[in-house]
Amino acid sequence: MFKSVMLCIVLLGDGAFGLAARIMSSWAAWPVAIAALVAVQYLEVTPPSLRQHDVDGHREYVNHILNTGTIPGLLHGWETWHPPLYYLLAAGWKGLVPVSAGDDPFRSVQMLGCALYLATVFSALLVGRRLGLGGIALMAGMALLALMPGHLFYAARINSDVLLPVLGVGITAATCAYATSGDSRSLWALALLLPAALATKMSSLAIFGGAMVVVVGSDIRRGQTWGAVARRTY
Repeated sequence: MFKSVMLCIVLLGDGAFGLAARIMSSWAAWPVAIAALVAVQYLEVTPPSLRQHDVDGHREYVNHILNTGTIPGLLHGWETWHPPLYYLLAAGWKGLVPVSAGDDPFRSVQMLGCALYLATVFSALLVGRRLGLGGIALMAGMALLALMPGHLFYAARINSDVLLPVLGVGITAATCAYATSGDSRSLWALALLLPAALATKMSSLAIFGGAMVVVVGSDIRRGQTWGAVARRTY
């Protein structure tokens, strides 16, 4: 089962490469394909206990949700002070994605990290293109995102860090879109993505603040009154 899921992830990466190559140059799409291959290889050789931070506490959090159907209290365990969104997602994923008999049941949660890592790389590719990047510049940026060890480690990690990057890419895209066009749909996207980021990691308060500064500054630049700015931001 593990190898079957890995094959699906590789095929997903290959499909993403083909789509990216049609949207932009294949040079920029190569990091997506390479990221898929490297991430799956890294995941296959990395057990759940390797290169993890307090992994037992994160496993306890996920198991508590699965066993009781409730979010644990802040002082229940080592890591239960974290916001719950990632752990709810991991519990649902673990319940739906089986692993081979005798394998660590949290291998499936590692697969979630791998899928989120690839989603981050591909969505960043699309955002880079939307921001006007292309060719070698975009490929270099994507290579740094996809292949730096500190980023690649997320492809097998079990903690809420793995969800924040893909949300951050979405927030970046929506914020830039609002700054350039003032499209209200971008505000609705931020209204969904920013609370999701806060429900994942409290450190995303910095992202929240940065996005709000850009939104308010964009409205002021367009000549809106402070009252209109306050209403729109609210």
